[in-house]
Amino acid sequence: MLKRELAAGGLSMENGPQASRNRLKRLLLAVGVSTVGAATLAACGSSSSAGSTATTAASSSTTAASSSSSGMPDLSFFKGKTIDLQAPDKPGGDGDLSTREIAPALAQVLHATVNVSNHPGAGGVVQANGLYTASPDGLTLGVVHLGPIIMANALGLASGLKADMTKFSWIGNITGQPFVIGTQPNDGIKTFAQLVKVTSPNTVIGSTTDEGPNAVIYSVFGIKHKFLFGYPNSGSEKQGFLANQGQNWNSFAGVVDPMVKAGQMRALAITSVPSIPAMQQVFKGVPTISQEVTALGLNLTSTQKEALNGITLYSNYFATLAAPPGLSAGKLQTLRTAFSEAMKMASTQALAAKSNEPQYYVSGQNTASAVQTMLTDGQALASFKSNS
Repeated sequence: MLKRELAAGGLSMENGPQASRNRLKRLLLAVGVSTVGAATLAACGSSSSAGSTATTAASSSTTAASSSSSGMPDLSFFKGKTIDLQAPDKPGGDGDLSTREIAPALAQVLHATVNVSNHPGAGGVVQANGLYTASPDGLTLGVVHLGPIIMANALGLASGLKADMTKFSWIGNITGQPFVIGTQPNDGIKTFAQLVKVTSPNTVIGSTTDEGPNAVIYSVFGIKHKFLFGYPNSGSEKQGFLANQGQNWNSFAGVVDPMVKAGQMRALAITSVPSIPAMQQVFKGVPTISQEVTALGLNLTSTQKEALNGITLYSNYFATLAAPPGLSAGKLQTLRTAFSEAMKMASTQALAAKSNEPQYYVSGQNTASAVQTMLTDGQALASFKSNS
């Protein structure tokens, strides 16, 4: 699996106007811009279109130099422009929150207006298809449910997918949502090792999008189970779990975090450690799936390893920023540089913590490489579908 890139040396915690100017100055110097000025961020407001929010960078005295002959990013192209930033679900959904997490900082760095528009449907497939055929002019961007779509497609659940995930112009990854294995707090099972040893099948509730991760984990570890799928969304899954309709409910960290905190669920294992400090405290002491493989002394086949790796990648690449295929190399590099800077900002981290959407920064170049790995792992993961 690709190495996690939470901004080498740690995410910057600088804040305030002067800190923003310092960060921007370093960014512009890094891309060969000779004249640096200050930029300020105007308050977010609603646009005239329903489901769309505009984030505007106020006018600034900064003059971005033209692209150099060496192909350095040219920030001047975006100054004063309007960018359509597409979210893959309805307002308030996980993908929408991740989109709005990054929009203000992108507007500030690029000196542009960023409109967030919502394109819900089919678990992000509708938005991915639309972005795929959009003009590659640098002014239409989108947050794609990269991992979930690849996994759903491998399982035959991504109905109507026309976009080729290998051809998007990947700018970088925003959010990772670790997958959590949870159980009823009073069922007597206190550790993942105990779950592995159950003698009678546990009832596991979930939606069809949970089928892949659940099928792989329960099959690889040999856990006796019975899947009760058919819940339309996480809200109905939660109600079913609270009504004791199933012994286990396995979902994303941001979804079950409040339940674990309130003692309504016991977390037994997690695919990776979330980046938000408050969430880390909630899941403190909860082992990762890979740690449980080692602790239980499992000798996995290559297919099992690829499938488990696929689940981790699927949850880590939960919300990924992209442009349509065919974006010019210069504009792509500019957006990748701006995105990297935006992800480091304290304001972006604060929005991530507020919305309970853990950051998982990966550069655009490494995201593109990860797509190939996910496609391979998705094939291995699909082989477990019949075991569910």
